[in-house]
Amino acid sequence: MGVFTFVLRSFGGQWNVKQYEGDIEASASSTFDLQRLLVKAALAVDSSGGVQSSYSPVSPSSAVFQITDNLAA
Repeated sequence: MGVFTFVLRSFGGQWNVKQYEGDIEASASSTFDLQRLLVKAALAVDSSGGVQSSYSPVSPSSAVFQITDNLAA
């Protein structure tokens, strides 16, 4: 599976996510809901070794979220 990097931004109370160098996009009312959705999607692709994730706030309205499979970590 490798590494997936996402950029999260808040617009009008809604959080939107776009995959960095990819096509995945989603939105939710909270960063927690987005993180949970993205981890579930990553596990659906390949759950053989599990995943690790990291969340890094950049500002009150933006953040970076990264998912790495345990085999690549």
